[in-house]
Amino acid sequence: MFFSRCSLILLSATILLTISHLTASTWILASNVGPHYYLSSNAIYFVCETQSSYSNLNEILIINLKLNKSAKLLGYLPKEPDNQDPVAFKLSPDEKTILYRAYSNPTNLTLELFSTSLENYKTIKLNTTLVKKGRVFGDFQFDTMGSNLFYCANTRSTMQRTLYKVPYQGGKSTLLFEPSAGWNIEQIFDQNFVITSYQIIIPLECKNCHDTDKKLISISFDGKQIKELDHGSLYSDYRTTLYSKNDYLLYEANIGLYQDEQTASRHVSQLFYWPIKENETLPVSYQSLKTNISLGDFAWQISPNKNFVVWVETDLNTKKNKMFYAYPDKQEIKQLDLPTILYDTPDLDFIISSNNKDIILTAPLSELNNSEIFLIPLNGNKSERIHPLQTNQSFETFEMSPDGNAMAYCLNSANPTSQQIYQIYYRNLYQKESRLLWKTSNLIKKLFFSPDRKSLFYVAQKNYDPEKNENYDEGNYLYKISLQDHKNQKIETAPLVLKTTEGSCSCHTEYIQPVLFLPEKNKIIYQGFNENRQKTFYLMEI
Repeated sequence: MFFSRCSLILLSATILLTISHLTASTWILASNVGPHYYLSSNAIYFVCETQSSYSNLNEILIINLKLNKSAKLLGYLPKEPDNQDPVAFKLSPDEKTILYRAYSNPTNLTLELFSTSLENYKTIKLNTTLVKKGRVFGDFQFDTMGSNLFYCANTRSTMQRTLYKVPYQGGKSTLLFEPSAGWNIEQIFDQNFVITSYQIIIPLECKNCHDTDKKLISISFDGKQIKELDHGSLYSDYRTTLYSKNDYLLYEANIGLYQDEQTASRHVSQLFYWPIKENETLPVSYQSLKTNISLGDFAWQISPNKNFVVWVETDLNTKKNKMFYAYPDKQEIKQLDLPTILYDTPDLDFIISSNNKDIILTAPLSELNNSEIFLIPLNGNKSERIHPLQTNQSFETFEMSPDGNAMAYCLNSANPTSQQIYQIYYRNLYQKESRLLWKTSNLIKKLFFSPDRKSLFYVAQKNYDPEKNENYDEGNYLYKISLQDHKNQKIETAPLVLKTTEGSCSCHTEYIQPVLFLPEKNKIIYQGFNENRQKTFYLMEI
């Protein structure tokens, strides 16, 4: 081992092992696995955790799905997932290097940043020296050229986050920004900073302030230009959400409190944006994108093509919900046709279809919290209920097709004197009729389309009876429905794993995507229980 500009190069040999066959059509990728996994964007590399010889740590396994070979990566990961700073794996832009965080050894629990060549499996430690039990945070990102990584780390104390830049193939880490006394880089759930073409935007939080205690900082890539952005008054409990495109940056902020005789104090949110002009290293002053101030929770989403934004707001005067969409760079704001029944409904949740043509909105409409699904076209046409519910019905789940032109959904017909029946429907969004695909007494938990949209898969639990208090995560199996002839087929998998966390409280349960499709249309990766009740990843031809 030797040092090179603060980067530790580890030359220990890596042994490539061939993954084993379980049956003629199934391979075991890894057994006794942990909660985190990663499939690279080119679908060649699969990374997961496996049990180590240490009770509180997992080893890291990388599998080349093209060669059917596996190897251990350097380092360890904690068994207990950190939901505030999730484990992260990233493939370099040239697809030749895997980037990840790990403990370098089992006794020094310092979470560091590593780079492993996928050609010779040589591993380099990228970060500068951290404090004891410090960490590199999981939102490390490539610059726009793809040659450098930006990362936040604990280099002064475990309570202080500092911003660095480093070449991902190895080199010296460069300090870009260290907050002044009393300030810190805000730790957002999955993102600490945003990278535009010319600068990094990071949110700062004041440690001991009671009034205006948030600000946004713009930092040039070389760290020489640092400027506080003019964002208006931001208060202690606002939620920072940043998004950047080549020509604008968006963020949400709670800018104050609202109170009247009927309502307790509620947060008031607004959506802001900055136009970013070409060849300017700093964005100009912010502008509000909203026509009215919203009350309470504020929901917004960027379209899949990144061209427009959709949001729901509650008018302060009428207390009614409204839905809008806008092209920020054009300052076009249009109100959408929100169904009248949703004007007073809390907890509106929506997604934008992948073809950027429609919004699918779900909302509870009764005291029993049974949600209904609405289709809201972006072309100005009238919104509609996808499937009006009867008194004994409720939606269990739904899924959009990859092209955004269709959806599948499951209804539960509950009757106190008879068995519950689950019905799976298919709906082309541009036709007025839904097609019933299948009925079953098995509890339907998950729906998903094949990439070619020729098949619908679902996960069902056989013989589930809530009155008998059976384990909700037992006996889940995979089924396939052909969308051409409606044939239903059980796929001979091991019982599927659906949860990443265990525990009796459902509020702490995270559900995973049970199946990952590979480019070869007849291959999937899934997580199931083996005969010893160990969580296992399988590769399977279907």
